Amino acid sequence: MKGDDDDSHKALGCKCLAVGATTGHCVICTDKIAKEYEKLEDRVQARLERAMLRWCDGHALTPEMFNGNEGRSVGNLMLQVFKTHKVRLYGYETTLQGRRTFIIVERDLAKKQNKADQELLKRAKNNIDAKELDVDKQNKRSRK
Repeated sequence: MKGDDDDSHKALGCKCLAVGATTGHCVICTDKIAKEYEKLEDRVQARLERAMLRWCDGHALTPEMFNGNEGRSVGNLMLQVFKTHKVRLYGYETTLQGRRTFIIVERDLAKKQNKADQELLKRAKNNIDAKELDVDKQNKRSRK
């Protein structure tokens, strides 16, 4: 895996997938998703990594790489998705210890239809609310 896993990532049960060369912004995902991500074909990983690195460095992403609006969670967080052919990595943008961070909380590694799976989207929205509570706790601990 690319990236610079630090204690804040580990405390959230996450691994780093990408870090911006110029910004330090990062994309992280849960340990479970990281294991599944590592099993993807190399070319699929490379496409997703390119999109993640572009996001980290603040570059515009095409609709084929990223959808910035998959709806909002109950806690009003915007669900977003990195994507490539038949693979979707759902998450949200937050600030973790002063660093812009995209946290991947759900995945669809074998998308079979054009329309997003509504149950998966609902689960992802619930997951981002739960993960944001963990992020808030982590940020408060780092301020002490």
